[in-house]
Amino acid sequence: MTVTLEWVQMPNGVFFSTICKNDIPLPEPTRYLLTYVYPEHGSAQTVRTYAQWLLPFFKWLDRQGMSLIDVTRVDIERFRRDLSFTNVATTPLLSKGVESASSTIRYAIDAALRFLTWAMERDDTESLLVTSKRGSVNKRVPHLRLTRKDIILVKDPLPKPRKRRVLPKFLTQFQLDTCRKWIMDTYAFNARLQLRNRAMFEVMWDGALRRGSLLGLQSKSINWKERTILVSFDEKDYRDAWYRKTSNRRSAKTGEYMVIIADQTLQWLDRYRQDARPVEAVRLGHGIFFCEQDGNDHGQALSFQTLKYFFELMSNPVDQGGTGIHVTPHMLRHTWATMAEDYGLPRETIQHQLGHAHIATTEIYSYVSPEKRRQDMEQWYKSRPERFGRAIQ
Repeated sequence: MTVTLEWVQMPNGVFFSTICKNDIPLPEPTRYLLTYVYPEHGSAQTVRTYAQWLLPFFKWLDRQGMSLIDVTRVDIERFRRDLSFTNVATTPLLSKGVESASSTIRYAIDAALRFLTWAMERDDTESLLVTSKRGSVNKRVPHLRLTRKDIILVKDPLPKPRKRRVLPKFLTQFQLDTCRKWIMDTYAFNARLQLRNRAMFEVMWDGALRRGSLLGLQSKSINWKERTILVSFDEKDYRDAWYRKTSNRRSAKTGEYMVIIADQTLQWLDRYRQDARPVEAVRLGHGIFFCEQDGNDHGQALSFQTLKYFFELMSNPVDQGGTGIHVTPHMLRHTWATMAEDYGLPRETIQHQLGHAHIATTEIYSYVSPEKRRQDMEQWYKSRPERFGRAIQ
């Protein structure tokens, strides 16, 4: 018996991510997560994020053989302890186990406490769990042993982590060129794969596309004359492209924006369209630009597993056939943004190219490489000889 996070299809056809046991949705967390499914609150990905933080709590309940009505303040303390405790006989509740950051543990605890607080409230139909009032208990629903006072007392023991600025990881120009050469050499045995993977690499870097933007890229979204790509996060398009397999996860943001690409990138896309894109994709009619090339999925929309395998293979050590450079799809986006900032592109232009709603998000890329700083400082030194003195003869 396993408790997992799975996509399920609602009666209205909408895909919804909830906590399941043996692939059957659990009623309590499903009711809770459904309260977030409406346009004014958040997208399906937002709900899935809430479910991810709530998942460790229900895993823990399953391991302890407990139901919700058994939970007390002591149990919450035990849950906090077990989040950072590794038992060799079982997998850790959090992916990193004892190495989990204090903020990660706090998020998991807060998610559990928010759920329990919600369970004590009455909704517009019938409350899930209620506490007693003046000694009386509502017989129609279970009685929760945990009180709101207990929840308040549990909230504060963990210290709040100090926020620090972490610079996004990016590639140098030499590393970019190394990856390009690796693609051409590694896939020289199959010209179609070579063209597809090179076109993917170029458009993810030059277009600063997210992983979801690439997988959901529609052929109609490419304007060949204007050299632009319309990045759209229409839920139906992503369902057609991603939801075909349960292991594919929708991590795209919401919104729509336009990116401008270089002539070279457009040429790679055109070469792939003319010489490598499967004809079978036209018959299937899904409209996704990048497709599977081999196997039973030939012509189908490119899957998350294929994209992940491509980048993992590229990141392998040199003696295992890789580049020896750790590369991820989002790292290419960071690389473009860092280079654009480094070369003095206006920040508003960078913001629109990245599709950021707020300029503050773009400011995390305001990192200048050591080479650029050295060049600027040398130029400054030479322009102010009266301040720094002249070279020693």
